[in-house]
Amino acid sequence: MFSWFILGFILPSGLCQDKGIVAKVNNKPITREYFNTVYEKFLQDFRSFNPGSPINKETTIWARRFVLDEIIKRELITREAVRVKFKVSDTEVEEKIKEVFFKGKDGKFDKTKYLWAINNPNIKWKEIRGSFQEELLYIKFQEYIMNREQASDKEVRDEYVKLNEKMKVQYVIIKYVTMPDTEITDKEREITMKKVDELRAKLKDSTEFETIVRESGYVPNETICTQFQYYIEGIGYVPELVKTSFDSPPGEIRTVHIPDGICLYKAREKIGIDEEAFAKEKEDLKKSLTRQKNSQAFEKWYEELKTRSKITVYLDS
Repeated sequence: MFSWFILGFILPSGLCQDKGIVAKVNNKPITREYFNTVYEKFLQDFRSFNPGSPINKETTIWARRFVLDEIIKRELITREAVRVKFKVSDTEVEEKIKEVFFKGKDGKFDKTKYLWAINNPNIKWKEIRGSFQEELLYIKFQEYIMNREQASDKEVRDEYVKLNEKMKVQYVIIKYVTMPDTEITDKEREITMKKVDELRAKLKDSTEFETIVRESGYVPNETICTQFQYYIEGIGYVPELVKTSFDSPPGEIRTVHIPDGICLYKAREKIGIDEEAFAKEKEDLKKSLTRQKNSQAFEKWYEELKTRSKITVYLDS
């Protein structure tokens, strides 16, 4: 992505000439010539990475808006970096120029080519260095903004528990007596619900779930689920059962309607995490959570930056 914007800054004639404006950012114009240069380079890269994707009208509209949004984003963040006096060194700028323009076929720095270029009076080095400095300022300031948050050990553990803690759930299904593929009548629902209420009354305040269910003529079952396991073998897709099993007080009897009837269930026992597994996965999870926190913090910061700015877009579709 670095090259799109550098090429946009450095046109054959030097700096961008104003031949129309596609947007203004805090009264600074974004010229159509600069936009078109960046946009064409973006399309080249898009075709390279997506050889089978057609460049139709819908793609063109998306690409033009994406490129303009990126240009605006760079302008806002770069100006903010200048405002807070964030710096990049001349050495960093020079190293980036060498990296982009003066690598030989072997990938190493081509000193001969570099010395020829810096002594060529036809090359506008002041403008080039200014463009690279501005782009580096954007990149490094954005990196700085996106690396200010750190996931705490507590946050890491809480997330791991949420992802890996399990619940042992006892359940019984009171089935409708209606034949399969036959519409269930209100009367049938009423009869089934009465059976459920009778069984629920027997189970209330009792720890003998399995015994009472068997004595009542039904088949007791047990399953183990995580907080994100919404499908349970033998019951079906029951996100409500999973959520309430983790949220409800232990032993509380609850019901959920399923296609075959009514499932009566209670959370029996919470199964804690595997501490050895957590120890092995902790650092990777911490990195992932830190990236997530920084991404969210950056989006919030950037939205606030846009709110404080004046952005006018003239680009048509």
